[in-house]
Amino acid sequence: MEFLVFLLKKHRRAIIITAIMSVISGASCSAVIALINYKLSGNAPDTGWLALLFALLIIVYYIFSACADYVLTTLSQQELYDLRVRFARHILSLPLKKTEEIGSSTFFASFTNDIENVVKTLRQLPTLFISGSMIIGASVYMFWLSGKLFAASAALLCIGLTGYMLLLNSSLLQPYWIRLREGWDDLCGHFNSLTGGIKELLLHRRRRETFLQQCIDKTCTDLREDAIRGKAIQNLFFRLGDVLYLIALGLILFWVGPFLHIDNKILTGYIVAGLFVVSPLASIINFGPNFGEASIALAKLRQLGLTFDGGGLPPEEGSMSTNVQADCAELIRLNNMEYHYPELTEDEAFTLGPIDLSIRQGETVFIIGGNGSGKTTLIKLLCGLYTPGAGRIFWQGEEVTDLNREAYRQLFSVVFAEFHLFDTLFGLEDVNLDQRAWEFIGKLQLDKKVKITNGKLSTIDLSHGQRKRLTLLVAYLEDRPVYIFDEWAADQDPLFKNVFYREILPELKAKGKTLLVITHDDRWYDQACRIIKLQDGLIVGNVRGKATQF
Repeated sequence: MEFLVFLLKKHRRAIIITAIMSVISGASCSAVIALINYKLSGNAPDTGWLALLFALLIIVYYIFSACADYVLTTLSQQELYDLRVRFARHILSLPLKKTEEIGSSTFFASFTNDIENVVKTLRQLPTLFISGSMIIGASVYMFWLSGKLFAASAALLCIGLTGYMLLLNSSLLQPYWIRLREGWDDLCGHFNSLTGGIKELLLHRRRRETFLQQCIDKTCTDLREDAIRGKAIQNLFFRLGDVLYLIALGLILFWVGPFLHIDNKILTGYIVAGLFVVSPLASIINFGPNFGEASIALAKLRQLGLTFDGGGLPPEEGSMSTNVQADCAELIRLNNMEYHYPELTEDEAFTLGPIDLSIRQGETVFIIGGNGSGKTTLIKLLCGLYTPGAGRIFWQGEEVTDLNREAYRQLFSVVFAEFHLFDTLFGLEDVNLDQRAWEFIGKLQLDKKVKITNGKLSTIDLSHGQRKRLTLLVAYLEDRPVYIFDEWAADQDPLFKNVFYREILPELKAKGKTLLVITHDDRWYDQACRIIKLQDGLIVGNVRGKATQF
């Protein structure tokens, strides 16, 4: 597996040390069976040193196996940590449109299931090493007892294992593993719908029961049935491996041994040693199906773009000047910019643009238009969250490219209509942060409901409109050159609409901020320096001056 190759490259020393400790542990366990046979043969001297040697071998086995387990447990947990963090960073490195297409439920399914399944194989390596060394040690002892019996049992075992592998690779298990993994994606999606739509479900009994039956119950039933069938087939394979080996021992005991006229003492020792191999051999055989589950999990992670080559994050993108020139004629310029939604059918296809637009420093620009006219897409392009399909974007004359797009995004504070509110002011470092935040909280009239300590809000369990006021707090504290508000006032009462349009926007403008506001509130159009109207993805109006109507 690619992941195991990566681990061997990254942690070769730790895995080699673990392998050595596991081999010593397995060899000491194999020596125990040889010592037992030696004692039972009646040829051993009646002294206490055999008991001491027996005890020493047990101690060696215990210490080295425990150390091997500890090293690999530490390593696997470290890799689990690294993989989780890398996966989170990978999601943040993807284009916004890509993450929107994949969906949060798919990411959650991989984060909780696939990563664990991939790393699970690493945790099993000590057992694999110990079992392998035990088998090797016992095989050497069995060969020493009787080369003929060893050759016969090896031939029988090879025949059985060949049949076992043919069955295992016959695609009997693969469909169940795949359906289980796809079902987990579906279940995470349904759970996301359950938590997101809980109010609607609680208000409508029939909808609730239908949702539970057609989504939750059906998916869980399918998962249960596939798990039962898949695990049943897998366990049949496991037990078949045990039976095949026991059959081989039975043939040795009842047919091959007498046929070759093997002495009963040697035959007894050989069978005892063979029985000792049953458990470690089963551990190795059972390791195969686990790789099948890990392979499917790895394929899922690959589909999301996560790699295991050990590389870090991409190098930091280029910088961009944050110093805004006073009265900049073109703070932002869109030159023949277009954006397409390729996932829609041809009849429903939507294209924004081509758009040519210049925004001056310090302007207050209102963006209006009907639903589906392209307003939100435009602001996602303006702030660098979407990459134009055609055309170019300039910041103070400097073109925005893939090399500086990340730096360009840091010039914007955006409050989206569909927002997420963190309960901590992450990334804001200021010795007076709490004081500044508290003053603004008072302006938002939330000082009786929300406190702030060390940048952490005491609660975000508020009404939608009140939570949206707190998003305004976060944007205000970011203090960036350009502010974008996507229907911020739509959820506010008339009092706070007036505060927003008559107090907050003028205050930000007085600080030299450039303001882009998506709005339907025509009574406040007089606050705009310019009004831009979109329709069907095109600018159909661009009016400068204090307009009271459009």
